[in-house]
Amino acid sequence: MSIFVSLLGLAFLILVHEAGHFFVARGVGMNPRKFYLGFPPAIIKTKRNGIEYGVGAIPLGGYVKIPGMHRPAAGDLDVHFGRAIEEAPPLGEEAVLARLKAEFDATEAPEPEGW
Repeated sequence: MSIFVSLLGLAFLILVHEAGHFFVARGVGMNPRKFYLGFPPAIIKTKRNGIEYGVGAIPLGGYVKIPGMHRPAAGDLDVHFGRAIEEAPPLGEEAVLARLKAEFDATEAPEPEGW
C-alpha cells in the first residue's frame, strides 16, 4: 500500500512540474506539441488542438515537447550543414553563419526607445 501511495505522490509532483513547463510555454506564445506523464511507450494518448497528451509506461518522469525551445549550438553547424558545405563549397561556412545570425537577429525583441 505504501508503494502505491509513493508512486501516486511522485506522479502528482511530476504532473505539477511538467504543467509548469506547459503553462509557461503557452503563456509566452510557444506551442507545445506533447505533454506526457511518464516516459514512452505510451499506455494511453489523445490529441486535442494539435497537442498530444499521454501517459507513459515508465512512471519515473514526464516531458513537454516544445519546438524551437533550444537553439543549436555553434558546434552543431557541422552536424547539420557539414555535408551541404562540402558539396557546395561556394556556400562556405561564412554564408551559413551569416544566415543563422540574420535569423537570430530577426527573432530578438527590439529595445524600447530611450535605452
